[in-house]
Parts: sequence; structure tokens; C-alpha cells
Amino acid sequence: MNPPLRPPFATYPTLYTPRLVMRELTLADVPQILPISFFRGKAAGSLAEAEQMQRLIREEYESGSLLHWGLTLGADGPVIGTSGFYRSFKPETPDEAEIGYVLLPAFQGQGFATEAVEAMVEYGFTRLGLRRICAFTGPDNAASHGVLRRAGFAELTHDKPLEFRKFGREAPGAVASE
Repeated sequence: MNPPLRPPFATYPTLYTPRLVMRELTLADVPQILPISFFRGKAAGSLAEAEQMQRLIREEYESGSLLHWGLTLGADGPVIGTSGFYRSFKPETPDEAEIGYVLLPAFQGQGFATEAVEAMVEYGFTRLGLRRICAFTGPDNAASHGVLRRAGFAELTHDKPLEFRKFGREAPGAVASE
């Protein structure tokens, strides 16, 4: 296994799946993802807010606490969603991270989220040296529950409010914990 890496990187990592290129987002991408622009659980209300959120995401990447990708259809295709490691890489839990993902409505239900999650899990375990990856979803978000289960996650108990369901996946060979 390679030694663990943490953001920021000398070169922003780009991930590839059969249909997606997961790459760094720029301010030029923001108009494409305005409807799904969120930061810390708050939706952008305008293009200016979405651009500010992208700046804050970049700052958090530079501080080493997140890794955020735009999901594009091929190298030159449109941005159809975002995914990443959020609220992660903390000193108290250096080998654990939380993922999130969102797709534009026209691209939901086609397996793109599962591709992105599987790529993030592989990258997290092999390149970032993570032992556990988790995700929180709304209790009624059956589509997201399915994405996580298809990507090998199991539902876990947790101490968050009941408006969330927690899913987790352990690295191969890791000792399960809760």
C-alpha cells in the first residue's frame, strides 16, 4: 500500500471511471452546477453565492480538510455533478473520511453516482490510506441508499439526529469498528 496522502496535492488528482472524469472544478464550471451547488448543507441561492461557495471549497481544500471533484462526461463533456471527501482528514480520525455526491436531475438514476462513489472508495483506500469511509443520507433517500449499498457500504448505527442515516465501508483487511 502507498503511504497516505492528504490535500492539498502538488497536482490536483483526477479520477477516471468508464464514463466519468472526476476533476477539479473551476469558477467557470459553476453555472453548470448552480442547481446542485451546496456548501455545509446550504444551497446556493444565486450564481454569486455558488461562486463564493466554490471559493470556500477551494480554501478548505488548501487547508487540507476536503477533496472535491466535478463529475464530467468524458474529458470534454459537461459537468453533471459533484462528489468528494468532506469534513474529512481530521487529526483525531486521520484514517476515516466522509463522502458526499450530488448529480443534476437529468443524470440521476443512470449509475453515475455509483461509478463516482466506487472511484472515491478505491482512491480513499489505496491512495489516501483510509481505513473507513462513511456517508450520511436523508432517511427517505432510497436512491442514495441504493448507491451506497451497490458500492459495498452497510448501514451503521450512529449518534446523529434521526434526520440522517449513516453508511460505512471498511478498507479491505481493516478491523470493523463502530
